Amino acid sequence: MLTIQTVLVISLSLIGFISWSLLLVLLAKVAQRYSQTMTNWSRFWLLIIAIAIMPLLPISIPVTHTVLPEALLSGITSSVEPLLQQASIVDISNQKIAWFSVVAMLLGFIFALSSLALVRTLYNLSKLNKLVLAAPQLTNLSAFSQQQQSYFKQKNINVYLLNSHGCAFVFGFLKPCLVLSEKTLALPPQQLHLLIEHELCHIKRHDPKVLICLRILSAVCWFNPAISYFTQRFLISMELNCDAEVLTLRPQDKLPYAETLLASIKLNRDEYKAQLMPYFSGSSVEKRDMEARIRAVMKSKNHGKISSVQLIVLGLITLFLLAGAVLAKPMFTKQILKPNESNMLLPVQGARISSGFGEVNSFRGPKQHLGIDFAMAKGNAVVATMSGIVVIADAKTLHGNYGKVVLIEHDNKLQSLYAHLDEITVQAGDYLIAGQKLGTVGTTGRVTGPHVHFELLKNGERVNPTTYLNLSN
Repeated sequence: MLTIQTVLVISLSLIGFISWSLLLVLLAKVAQRYSQTMTNWSRFWLLIIAIAIMPLLPISIPVTHTVLPEALLSGITSSVEPLLQQASIVDISNQKIAWFSVVAMLLGFIFALSSLALVRTLYNLSKLNKLVLAAPQLTNLSAFSQQQQSYFKQKNINVYLLNSHGCAFVFGFLKPCLVLSEKTLALPPQQLHLLIEHELCHIKRHDPKVLICLRILSAVCWFNPAISYFTQRFLISMELNCDAEVLTLRPQDKLPYAETLLASIKLNRDEYKAQLMPYFSGSSVEKRDMEARIRAVMKSKNHGKISSVQLIVLGLITLFLLAGAVLAKPMFTKQILKPNESNMLLPVQGARISSGFGEVNSFRGPKQHLGIDFAMAKGNAVVATMSGIVVIADAKTLHGNYGKVVLIEHDNKLQSLYAHLDEITVQAGDYLIAGQKLGTVGTTGRVTGPHVHFELLKNGERVNPTTYLNLSN
């Protein structure tokens, strides 16, 4: 069942993902303007895609600067039997707000279309795979050079004849194969040789595997146009890199190679081609991109190599952007959802207070209780009372009396502590939104029954949580 907090977390993650990706599009366009060599390198676009999806990954920076309050270094003075205490019932149902159902429906629509797009992509891949495997295998490889024939045998690459298309392409994830047609084999020997060299270059660079993964990613992230843009730029630069690699070995063949490009345009009519696998050329490639390829071939520009200086600069920029993505994620959430001291949530829904702040009990002795105990059955969810950063999430840092404990640092020098947890579902460094689950009710530490011991500290000193919590419901 979706809660308001879950909807907020997912919505903000998607907004951050799209915003971050669009920012990367702008940065990539700037890079294209000032360094064509770098942006014509296909691995550049793979790095950009990896950076783009960082906001979706559960990565955080552990908090190390927080000083633990002296008040927490000693254990809880005593525990009480929650079931024996005079209990007041506390009910905290989620606040119903008008936009909740609308946003939840929108998220459901996005995920439903992502699922459909993924199924469609996997279906097309499966359909193409069956079509290729059902095609006759070419056993007579005499039309190819001796070097190409040796490579086919060495790498166990099968060659299939599929006459529903006119050009050549490589396909397959675990075991790539080469797919040709009768029209392809009818090309002049020199053009056929250059075309096959280009396709073998794709296999050596593992391009079929990469592109299949990118097509799946683009299907799942259909709502983010930046991912499709990056994938298309990768496809274009991938072809430029293979062009350059072939001409590096055969610089004298730039004119025949350009003629082969033009011939492939006339041959290529396959409906499956551009969406699922790398092609020597394809109808999805825009006219200006093909013209750019032909101009690059005629000028003998090497688009497959970048200098050491460019590689170092790219590495530094990548590290900077990766760090920015990790650090910006909690800051983005924090700026949108600021905690409100005067309206803190309760840590457990439907719980009863078994021991209040400052309470003196014969079981406990003369010492006052320094928190509030919320009695509840073991395994019930415990949530963050306010948004903040997790400082502690273990059973080792504080005294053993606390058991499994989570300590969250909030704005305005506030900290909240949740002890005796059965399970911890967060880790140090996570940024939690108010109401987000952090663990479950338990009996760890010094207890005589299942409950959550909740403490609130300000400036390192314990304060009465009832000043901040609304216990009147």
